[in-house]
Amino acid sequence: MTIRALLCASTLASAAPAFAVEQDALDKIHAKIEASRPDVEHLTADDLQAMDPASVILLDVREPREYEVSRLPGAVRIDPDSEPGDLAALADAVAGKTVVLYCSVGRRSSDLADRNAEAFRALGAEGVYNLEGGVFRWANERRPLERDGAATDVVHPYNWWWGRLIEDRSIVRYEPENR
Repeated sequence: MTIRALLCASTLASAAPAFAVEQDALDKIHAKIEASRPDVEHLTADDLQAMDPASVILLDVREPREYEVSRLPGAVRIDPDSEPGDLAALADAVAGKTVVLYCSVGRRSSDLADRNAEAFRALGAEGVYNLEGGVFRWANERRPLERDGAATDVVHPYNWWWGRLIEDRSIVRYEPENR
């Protein structure tokens, strides 16, 4: 083995603990999201599950490949880059409802909420919220996920870096499970 290979192996071995999931990693990320987007309102998974499902529209703000693996039950996917002018198609679905946006950890959904909260309200939304911790916290808490109307327990990791926040590595999938 070359000296360079030994140094690389040694560096990787000493860095391994840095990749371990911290219990409060999602809380730290959420605190940064709140600080960067002070006008965005957030709610917890418990708050969401306590709401009447008929009064909520869940909007999944992830890429199609992430959404295809799993989603919160009943969620509708919208493009993470949606701007106010893109939301008109949601007018009937949003009117009179609370809009809850989510992504992997809450960053993309908070950005979308920040850009579009006023537009959602103009379409008749009762409120606009980001789901704290996103689908990763939801999955870590073993809350229900679905794919094509059927229950699943897997989740897309977005990429290897963000995916380390999924505590149970056995539920990580980059492609939908075969049925």
